[in-house]
Amino acid sequence: MCMSHKEPDTMYYTDIKGKKHPDPYVSVTTIYYLNEDTTRIFFADPWLQNELTTPEGGQFIAESMATSGSTLFLIQRRRNEFGKEINKMYTRFADFDSIGSNPALASTYNPNNNVPLVRYLPSED
Repeated sequence: MCMSHKEPDTMYYTDIKGKKHPDPYVSVTTIYYLNEDTTRIFFADPWLQNELTTPEGGQFIAESMATSGSTLFLIQRRRNEFGKEINKMYTRFADFDSIGSNPALASTYNPNNNVPLVRYLPSED
């Protein structure tokens, strides 16, 4: 289980295009946890409950997980059929706001958008 929490000194969000969006009153508090076989990530925050599959279509078996600032970090250590150690790591930046699920925050997939306070999606991956 991991927890990600936005600190009070972070007063803005920067989208992938480098545009800063004031965000003084909204914070991120999310609790993430892996299911028993570590192929699904569940997360709960004050706004929703949801789940994600791990990378590789849910075939990635996570050995451990760390989170910070809505960024998830997964690690897998295993051996292939020849006994060679195969290590994999993945990161993903995702929360209710950054994936465009929050109806209170305007967002677009249009890379030419120059409208202030409209966030560009996708967020950085």
